[in-house]
Amino acid sequence: MEFRKYPHIDNLETLKAYEIKNFLNRTTYWEIKEDGSNLGFWIDDKGKNRISSRKLENASIDLVNSAKSSEEYEKIFSLLKENPFLIVYAELCRKGRSITGIKTYDRTKLIVFDIFNTKENRFLKYEEILELTKKYQIPIVKLFSKNNHKTIKDILKYKNYVLGHCKVIEEEGMVAKTFVNNKMFLTKVKVDIPERTKKKISKKIPILPQIPDSEIFGCIDKAWQELGNEKFRDKKLAMPLIAKYVKESCKEHLYSNIKNLFPYYLQYCERMMNKKE
Repeated sequence: MEFRKYPHIDNLETLKAYEIKNFLNRTTYWEIKEDGSNLGFWIDDKGKNRISSRKLENASIDLVNSAKSSEEYEKIFSLLKENPFLIVYAELCRKGRSITGIKTYDRTKLIVFDIFNTKENRFLKYEEILELTKKYQIPIVKLFSKNNHKTIKDILKYKNYVLGHCKVIEEEGMVAKTFVNNKMFLTKVKVDIPERTKKKISKKIPILPQIPDSEIFGCIDKAWQELGNEKFRDKKLAMPLIAKYVKESCKEHLYSNIKNLFPYYLQYCERMMNKKE
């Protein structure tokens, strides 16, 4: 079996009208977005346990060791040994303050957010994931609601309600999922993403909102995932990769970049490095 990368999730604010229409007049699942590192768990054709990160088929040794330190690691592979045609996607949430600093985890844990069935070439729906993970006592992301949005105005209004709720319960945001002929469509909303207003033009150059801090820390975490602890501590290796990911994010989500990323790097190091699992 070949590994399947988890699909990229665009912000709801950046979707075109025709993309938002995929979420209309069908069940949409709104799930709490955990503030961790995206990992994929699977068993290859030789029966070997595999862990992949978002960018790499073989996750860095630091990510692997952190995942292995969790209570859920053995449970996930017990599930996979009985169902080797599945790929389990989980957030690695390391003990202490989270990546963006928005919440605190009492221990290092793996929280499942999706499962892909390679035999049927589809992602499982929430109810199917819940049934599987319940059997093995593996935590999954919380389901906030199931809705059937009739219009674009309706889903945008509900987005505001969701963000208000996330601020109250101190969550980063939510992911919305729906299915069309077994194909999954995804979008996300986050509390610190600036509202899209009519672009002002200065000398024919669009003025874009600044990239949110959570997006910056997410880019820094991607660099850590790729480099591992030792290389990441070398700012000469880490900073160019961080700048690359931030630039890509700005281009993709229509944000303006910031010149000095180094304070964010230092803050990430202070918050996330040398954690005791």
